Amino acid sequence: MYKPQLSSILVALGLLLLSTCIGILKPWPIALLLDYILGDNPLPDWVGSWGKTFREQTLFLQIFLCSLSVFVIYFLTSILTSIQNYVVIRIGLKGLRQIRQRLFGWMQTLSLSYFLNQKHGDMIYRLCWDTYSFQTLFQHVWFSSAASFLSMFSMLWIMWKVNEMLTFISCVILPMLVLSIKIYGKMMNRRSVQAHKADSQVATYIQQTINSISAIQSFVLQDYTEKQFSKYNKSAWYKRLHQHTIEIIYQNSIGIIFSLGMAGIICAGANEVIAGRLSVGELIVFTNYLSQFYIPLQQLTQAGSTLADARAGVARVFEVLDTQPEIKSPPNGAMAPSSDHGLSVEFEHVNFGYTPARQIIHDLSFKIVPGEFLAIVGPNGSGKTTLVQLLSRSFDPESGSIRINGLDIRNYNLNSLRRSISYVHQEPLIIPGTVRENILFGREGATQEEMMDVARLVHIDTVIERLPNRWETHIGDGGSRLSVGEKQRLCLARAFLKNAPILILDEPTSALDAENQLYVIEALRLLAKKRTTFMIAHRMSTLAHASLILVLVDGRIQAIGSHEQLLQTSEYYRRAIDASNSSAITAID
Repeated sequence: MYKPQLSSILVALGLLLLSTCIGILKPWPIALLLDYILGDNPLPDWVGSWGKTFREQTLFLQIFLCSLSVFVIYFLTSILTSIQNYVVIRIGLKGLRQIRQRLFGWMQTLSLSYFLNQKHGDMIYRLCWDTYSFQTLFQHVWFSSAASFLSMFSMLWIMWKVNEMLTFISCVILPMLVLSIKIYGKMMNRRSVQAHKADSQVATYIQQTINSISAIQSFVLQDYTEKQFSKYNKSAWYKRLHQHTIEIIYQNSIGIIFSLGMAGIICAGANEVIAGRLSVGELIVFTNYLSQFYIPLQQLTQAGSTLADARAGVARVFEVLDTQPEIKSPPNGAMAPSSDHGLSVEFEHVNFGYTPARQIIHDLSFKIVPGEFLAIVGPNGSGKTTLVQLLSRSFDPESGSIRINGLDIRNYNLNSLRRSISYVHQEPLIIPGTVRENILFGREGATQEEMMDVARLVHIDTVIERLPNRWETHIGDGGSRLSVGEKQRLCLARAFLKNAPILILDEPTSALDAENQLYVIEALRLLAKKRTTFMIAHRMSTLAHASLILVLVDGRIQAIGSHEQLLQTSEYYRRAIDASNSSAITAID
């Protein structure tokens, strides 16, 4: 993920090295001022001939030069650090963008069965928020730790040159720091995982509430849902509070350890000055380096709590990325055939269940020829939708086979197979976007003339012309609102544009009024022409165009044949037709 940005990372490391080298010089002008300008000590040998020139200047100019050098050192360090931070943030955000893109793309390859077992709010949380952990790891753990180590060892080396004994005392606290990290690290990681899960539950409940807001308001359940949300919200608050409590205790322990180290250095350093082995300026230089030495140490220890929280988010992201799709395209899979007259479809002894204990389809066998219109009827829960989902390989049968033009669909390239099937769902599927983008879902690259032709076929063209920005009008969430019938006609236009040889219709007229139903049925008649069509029928009035009707009860074929044949052979079909006729008479009365 960060390998393509190696050059930018090297630039950031170079800036880090340069700013660290310049930052090391910060205390020396002050030491020079105290020991050699305001004090009586001679200038050190390492200044060379420059020292003589410096001594010849007035006291005011010497003080001014020391002050100016402090300003230049701090100014350059600040500028270099700012540029370095910008480069690091840019790398981190680019990595965040890439991992989100990768996760989003991978989610779309996962099988439908995976999403049936997941909470949608949790998936959204992983994609939107858990992915931030990668940026946190790079920016606040890996790079900050590298900066801290570089700064710490630089300070340690100079401190050793100044006074070996004080440096040794400074390092005494290191084992205590390591012990604290070991003790609190696992606790912080465990609490972080729990907090992430609690936050995802909050996101899930919010998403479910928004989707159900109409029902909540109509049943006046606002108080109930608010109480339920309060439970999830309180749980998330409690888990986060526990997480941060452990972090505070951990950081407080670190602060106590640092204060012990600083107290020891001040005590030992004062004795060194009294003994004449250390000047006042050198003691200030040492304590300055010590504070700078402890800052990266403290950053490293704080990185422990940051790492614990980031690891929890990273683990949740990789949990998705490590999930393999159950439905895969075979190597060198055959391309699905194209045809202007539909394709033959055969189910042979097909069995399927979402779980071993929940068998949905039982020994299903039938065959339809190219261009035939098959209507599937049966009570709710009989397996009608599952049957057509098996055809598009949303799931694979446990046993038996499904063949298109004589070849098992598992031998076809998966994308090619799905491109050969148009699916019109019972609930209109509208994506947030423009009218043009929604119709182009059927076939990218279609011309404006082709889109206008399919719009006229489904009688949606006049609706589009009335929209504020016509084809560029945003619809769906946050956009212009269309009626259910208008949305369904838009979905039919999408199916027309795809022009696939196999058509699946999951009773697209079940939620429509009489006028819209007429529009849609006429569009369906045109759409099914010269295609192999499967239609799940809930309304018996939509069976007029079916050449073959399959009655599915409890996942088994009870009967299959024409309308006239089923009236003679299927008791369920007769009852359904009688109930439909009774409803129609009641509606007329």
